[in-house]
Amino acid sequence: MSETKHWQHHATLTAWIPRGHRGEFARQLGISGGHLDQLCAGHRAPTGELCVAIERATLGRVTRAELRPDLFGPLEAEG
Repeated sequence: MSETKHWQHHATLTAWIPRGHRGEFARQLGISGGHLDQLCAGHRAPTGELCVAIERATLGRVTRAELRPDLFGPLEAEG
């Protein structure tokens, strides 16, 4: 029996994508709309490469560390 890991729901990513523009954003990232929906819902984890692409496409508003702290380390508090 395979274990399914549920990833965090990415509210920041979901909020950043303008309503009705998920398909366009997915194409910009080189993934399908369904793949993007799974990422936003937390059913699928983005690869490290995709995290970097998302960070660039959102101009740093959604960071790789937010998306995959297990790969890029947790966000550090600004101070």
